Amino acid sequence: MKFEYRETQGGYLAELAYENQKEYFKTGVLENVLENVLEKELSSREKEIIQIISENSRITQNEISEKIGIAPQNIRKYIAKLKQKGLLLRIGPDKGGYWEVNNK
Repeated sequence: MKFEYRETQGGYLAELAYENQKEYFKTGVLENVLENVLEKELSSREKEIIQIISENSRITQNEISEKIGIAPQNIRKYIAKLKQKGLLLRIGPDKGGYWEVNNK
């Protein structure tokens, strides 16, 4: 049995697995299941924001607002939701930092 843990935005994530079980998850089955679940939980705007940030990790909230055509305060609300879901993380300061999309 193997034990692994890592720090996440909301705490720690622990994984206990047998090696053969872990190999099964590496085949992409788990990723596909998680992807399907996330697809259903994300609004079309959230998906659009994730896509835009994936293309340019240094984009500002105002630039996202201009691209999508909604008010900056709405972008901030969507980003807060994405951060809360653990899908988006801001690395560094507001000026000079960048976005990281958590694909896990």
